[in-house]
Amino acid sequence: RKRLPNPADSFDLSLQSFVEGNKFFGHYEVTFQSLKHAADAYLKVENSAEERETVGKFLSDSTVQWRNLSVEVRSVRSMLEEVVTNWDKYSSTVATLQAWLEDGEKMLNQPELVKKVKPVQWESSPFSF
Repeated sequence: RKRLPNPADSFDLSLQSFVEGNKFFGHYEVTFQSLKHAADAYLKVENSAEERETVGKFLSDSTVQWRNLSVEVRSVRSMLEEVVTNWDKYSSTVATLQAWLEDGEKMLNQPELVKKVKPVQWESSPFSF
């Protein structure tokens, strides 16, 4: 039986390409380290307490935002994997149901005598009424 195309597959590939292919987490870490070094260099020449506080708050806020973003990206991946699993179950069930309905339609189109002789096929069906 032909399975239904899974729309989540293309999104999964895009997410994987973006996160893993572009080394999303690694690039962020390099960029953030670079930002911290620039902030440290700036603070070595800046004597203003207010400016030091502002830079420190900015770095702290950036760290919190990064943690939140990385959790979100990982959560999306996890949810997407669950969607793919559920879609596969759905697709499989639809294929089984479709086959069962086609078999039933064939049975209904057979002569009355054959219908009376083969009711066992219906009893072994995965779908019961």
